[in-house]
Amino acid sequence: SFNEVEIIRYEFDGEKKISETIILAEVLRYSNIDTGYDLALLKTKTKSCKNGIEFASSEPKIGTEVYFVGSPMGPSGYNSYIRGIVSAHGRGVKGMQFTNSNPFLCLDQYSLPVMGGASGGPIFDFKTHKVHGLVVRVSQVQATIAFAVPTSVIRKFAKETDCEWAVDNKIPVPKE
Repeated sequence: SFNEVEIIRYEFDGEKKISETIILAEVLRYSNIDTGYDLALLKTKTKSCKNGIEFASSEPKIGTEVYFVGSPMGPSGYNSYIRGIVSAHGRGVKGMQFTNSNPFLCLDQYSLPVMGGASGGPIFDFKTHKVHGLVVRVSQVQATIAFAVPTSVIRKFAKETDCEWAVDNKIPVPKE
């Protein structure tokens, strides 16, 4: 069960933190990490968060240049920009329920040096700036390997939970 979730936004001037804002959010939908997609849809309780990212409609080719923007290592990694490439599609990761016959339950692999704390951060196509996936795991063995839920899985999750509006800006957000 979830009550409220806190999203913490930090603002820095160079290396110096100059502000910290806590934004409350509610969990609208989620899927279990062991039997689902390791995704959650949050609704902020403030109007200061704006739409702005677009999810890719197709899977990127192996070797596509990408970048990650997020917070590897948590607050100390705030607003990191890291470049990498798409390495593989459909990797099964221990702990996720997946089968070879259902590629929607597998993750994409990236050559992207991120660390713990990066989970939930988007991976953007370097040329189109569309999101190809959300980081959910980093390799425990090789520091330059990250795993992400691909947009095909995110779109499937949105459809299954009646929240396609969250991944397609052409669909109006419900008033509720």
